[in-house]
Amino acid sequence: METLGAVGEGAATFFRDISVGIAVAAGEPRSTQFLFQRLSIAIQRGNAASVVGTASTDGRLTMFFFICDIEMYCFVS
Repeated sequence: METLGAVGEGAATFFRDISVGIAVAAGEPRSTQFLFQRLSIAIQRGNAASVVGTASTDGRLTMFFFICDIEMYCFVS
């Protein structure tokens, strides 16, 4: 599955076929949406783990993350 944009045609067909099987087995017509939501979350978690895994452990990024947290809280209405 592509993570830099839209899902490719082959991947979309593959996951649609899987979700149709799940829908038939489970009796849930929204299984396609559920499957794509779960895949999206898995990709986001993998991306987050990749970013955290590449961050240095010497504390140089601590101030950056602190500033990001402050900005996030300041712009919440």
